Amino acid sequence: MNQIIKNTLALFAITAVAGFLLGAVYEGTKEARAEQAIKTQQKAYKTVFEEASDFEDVSLEKAKDAIKYSKKEVVLEGAVKAFDSSSTLLGYVITVTAKEGYGGDIKFSVGVDIQGHVTGISYLSITETAGLGMKAKDQKFIDQYTKTDTKDAFIVNKDGSDGAVIDAIGGATITSRAVTKGVNAACQATQAFVNGGVSIEGE
Repeated sequence: MNQIIKNTLALFAITAVAGFLLGAVYEGTKEARAEQAIKTQQKAYKTVFEEASDFEDVSLEKAKDAIKYSKKEVVLEGAVKAFDSSSTLLGYVITVTAKEGYGGDIKFSVGVDIQGHVTGISYLSITETAGLGMKAKDQKFIDQYTKTDTKDAFIVNKDGSDGAVIDAIGGATITSRAVTKGVNAACQATQAFVNGGVSIEGE
């Protein structure tokens, strides 16, 4: 019995020390991780809006009622204005989390110019199936949004034709739908900003 107690106490001590060390490491690297997150986000802004030289945070207040998806589908995470070197507003970068990816949440930034055209997509967090859903990062898939001259909603080809049709990734329709909803939400938010908080019906 005494040996059992000794083993239990030893295990407790080891667990307590390990927990303390993990906590110390977490606290010690918190600032560095926060700085890295900011750098990653800034890189995403520049990726989706190459012409921009400056970005300015903007409140999501005007956009929140314009999104035509529930929070179970898409969540707006943040928004910035994109300016060129002469301080002319080029558009917005909207960061969204699509909640219905096959492998979980998909977080990405979407650039949308003031005419409503998608300028780029940059993934911040995606854990879809390798070789299938991860193809959402392929430029060929992204180009379907950025090379389409439309301000209508995007729609995956398997879901009909009432909008700019996006060819689903083979074997990854769920991922394709999740990304498309996120892109549409970013476009809707931009429309709301450009139109003073009023969403354009039918777009």
